[in-house]
Amino acid sequence: AAGLIEGAVHVPAIDKVPFLTRVPELVNRWSSEELVIFTCQYSAHRAPQCANWYREQASHSQQVAILSGGFRQWEAMGLPVKQVTCSVADAQAADEKALQLGSQLLQSVSTQRAAQTNGHCDEAREGMIPGRVDDS
Repeated sequence: AAGLIEGAVHVPAIDKVPFLTRVPELVNRWSSEELVIFTCQYSAHRAPQCANWYREQASHSQQVAILSGGFRQWEAMGLPVKQVTCSVADAQAADEKALQLGSQLLQSVSTQRAAQTNGHCDEAREGMIPGRVDDS
């Protein structure tokens, strides 16, 4: 990425250890927090999916949210960021990679969900838990 939100904890959605595998550790680590906010470059794919995985295992009293517009909107508003030194081309490549990774994550989740439901659809938007976290 071209930067991080200052003071935020960076936990990659896609890494050698899949995020879903790390959720129990993160739920335990952040159990005393009243609010946990998820974000990615645009908060369009990875952040909502990771927030839902987290919400499934977190206490019902803990609020889980998604930062609307993600890092890019935060940065555009002039809010504090920790810059990672890179060129404009590298920043553009990071944006493209973020969109690619988000699409891959959604495709992977869709494939897993289809296999679990044997092709049956439910009323929830793909990757979302009804009534829990909303990315709109």
